Amino acid sequence: MEGFCSKDIDDLLSLNPSAAEWRRLLQWLHVSGLALYFFDRLTSLQLSDCLSPAIHEELEQALANNTLRSKVFLEETLRLNRAFQDEGVLYANLKGITLCPFSVPRMELRSQLDLDFLVDPACAERARAILERCGYRLHAVSGKSMEFKTPGHSSPRLSDLYKVTPHRSVELHLAPEGSPRLHRVEWIQRDGLSIPS
Repeated sequence: MEGFCSKDIDDLLSLNPSAAEWRRLLQWLHVSGLALYFFDRLTSLQLSDCLSPAIHEELEQALANNTLRSKVFLEETLRLNRAFQDEGVLYANLKGITLCPFSVPRMELRSQLDLDFLVDPACAERARAILERCGYRLHAVSGKSMEFKTPGHSSPRLSDLYKVTPHRSVELHLAPEGSPRLHRVEWIQRDGLSIPS
């Protein structure tokens, strides 16, 4: 595996993993969230043909699926942002949509599992009511975080990692009392909407 860390492209090209090694490597790439970045990098270097046809097809399909999934996540993020703003909730988006293009070159390369918001504790009940009106139910509370999920049984499988599914998850993280973080937000534009991050 050390060849994947090498800066010398010849080292990478000289690797010849067996089918079993590719399966293990691919599983690790998917679980670590690096599979689509890896595929994108090979494609940008015009080296994706070095992959076996089955691996190439799997990664290509994963990217196509995740492109659709990212679009659905964006739509849901914007819907919740509008709802929070309409109700005057003091909040900020965390991770997800805020990472592109600063940390993530393209959203479809990132494996995203949920939406995260930082919320002023004084607005927590209002935010909870909004999420419930939007179809979410409180699933768990841990410290100053609340996890909400859409109803129905969800059994996450690696094979569904990049697919659009009907199940959604949102985490509300309560800002510490008196924290200035929510007053130092940066507003970013996404599809015609200004959102705090």
